[in-house]
Amino acid sequence: MATFYPSPGFRAPSGNPSLSPRRTSERPKGSLPTYSRPQLFRQSFPHAVRPNRFPKSTPRSREVEAMLAVKYRGVDERIADFWHVHQGNKEVLKDVQDTNRRAQEKGQDNIIFFRNLVERGQHAEQQVKKARQETNKHAREFYQPNRVHQGDEELAKEFRDSQQRTLETRSYVKERQREIHEMQTAYRDRRREDRRAGLR
Repeated sequence: MATFYPSPGFRAPSGNPSLSPRRTSERPKGSLPTYSRPQLFRQSFPHAVRPNRFPKSTPRSREVEAMLAVKYRGVDERIADFWHVHQGNKEVLKDVQDTNRRAQEKGQDNIIFFRNLVERGQHAEQQVKKARQETNKHAREFYQPNRVHQGDEELAKEFRDSQQRTLETRSYVKERQREIHEMQTAYRDRRREDRRAGLR
């Protein structure tokens, strides 16, 4: 049988390496892969620290510890003073916030009061209008003595009730004005104390 000699550029359809001109990816027996070949020993950099190890602190003598304690004693005292001042400022700010909250509540109460006052005024106006209508009605019936007397009594009662409501409204308004004045005075005193304490 004659020996087969492939022509240039011929590639066999099979995987026979003797018939294929391409280089195979298989390494020869007994050789190691690239990553497992022995390497030269290289010293790691001084700044490279393994994550599972912590750098050791340099031991200090008692003299050095004493000098550092004396050096940073004033710093610790200043930090403590600053902390105390900060806590005092927090307390003052809390008091100011409480005062503002109470002032807002008082302002809301004043709004409700004046709203009720307006409603009372409208109600009083309606009562006056009703009394005027009753007066005109009794004036038309003036010829009846008994009805005139009864109408006069009702008018006098309405007048007394109106005066009583007016006095109650005035006393209530004066009381609210006094409370508002006291609240404003306390707020101004608090602001003056805050300015003296260094708060702006």
